[in-house]
Amino acid sequence: MFNTTLCTRLFILTCPFTTQLYAADWKMNVGVHDFFVAQESSHTFGAGVGLVVLHTTENEILLTGSVDAFIDRDKDELDQDHIPIWYQFKLLSKALLARLSKDVSVNWLIDIKGRCNTVSAVEQEFKLMPGVNLQYDSPSLSIASTFLTGYYFLEIDDDAPKPRGYAREDLQNKSGAMSLSADVRFALGEKLEMNASVQQWHDGDAWLENQYAFSLVYNTTDWIKKSSTIISAVYTKYNLDPYDNKPASAPDYQAILAWDNDMVIRAYISFPLGW
Repeated sequence: MFNTTLCTRLFILTCPFTTQLYAADWKMNVGVHDFFVAQESSHTFGAGVGLVVLHTTENEILLTGSVDAFIDRDKDELDQDHIPIWYQFKLLSKALLARLSKDVSVNWLIDIKGRCNTVSAVEQEFKLMPGVNLQYDSPSLSIASTFLTGYYFLEIDDDAPKPRGYAREDLQNKSGAMSLSADVRFALGEKLEMNASVQQWHDGDAWLENQYAFSLVYNTTDWIKKSSTIISAVYTKYNLDPYDNKPASAPDYQAILAWDNDMVIRAYISFPLGW
């Protein structure tokens, strides 16, 4: 069942951000996707639309944000009462702390991201983490290593775990957490670039989540002015041990879900809005 409480609060959180950036550069994303859960051989196809905004303030603070909404054709029903509409968002503030050379910088940043109501039974996910990164930038290559620390929240939907013996109070994991990530962007030609990243969230005792992302970005300005066509894949693996309601050695032990990972594969076009 889709619990809108946190999702609504997160949407409200993004509103002041987007209002402040009304005069910034806006883009729209339109495309299709496959939400893949390998352990269940489940492919859920759908379509999505989103907004992206970029702005640099007078104090040289880079502000970026995106909100994507998706509708699924949910034929596998991993969660039998799932409403096949979900969304994700990302917000980032970033500014220079120190410049070590022409191409190398140290930056501070505040990273906020979340997902709601996915077909893989992730009901609500929210991360709020400030941190620092070390970044190398050149026209053809960008490499960054980032350290974040802050708040991590993940809630599993109540319908899929119910037959496995889990009650509503077992469904949330709230934790202080740290995160390490590495990102690379590489130009493969005048119109094509590759992006890849790996990130882990850790609560100090055990890992919470691992994520791997890859994308190819092709400049399609010959078709639509200032547009790009993007093919991306984001694989996420979750540690479900914090949700266990009995010891793993118990003869009737079951994890809260029968799967612990998902992958979102997207193909979409991003083009500017003339606001």
